[in-house]
Amino acid sequence: MYGSEMRKDFTDLIGTWPRDPGRTSIGPFATDIDVPYQHAATMKQRNSIAPEFWPRVLKAATARGIGLSHEQLLRMREDARRRRETRRRKTRTRHAAGAAA
Repeated sequence: MYGSEMRKDFTDLIGTWPRDPGRTSIGPFATDIDVPYQHAATMKQRNSIAPEFWPRVLKAATARGIGLSHEQLLRMREDARRRRETRRRKTRTRHAAGAAA
């Protein structure tokens, strides 16, 4: 159904969940992993799914025909961590340059 193409991040993964026309994928995702809608929306907005939810996500993805593995979740988490660290470094550099001026 949704294949095993590589998802670039958690936001992209949540976005692959099927949805009704004109609706977001957050509702079906939230229902499938048994969390409140707002919690799933926060996961998507923060581009982060806590590892404690991964078993539910993997089970739901399998049921939906969405190709996903534990290794892909690990990779997404590591990529997100690297992006956050890069942003922090850039912010610190800008602040340090502004303070020196």
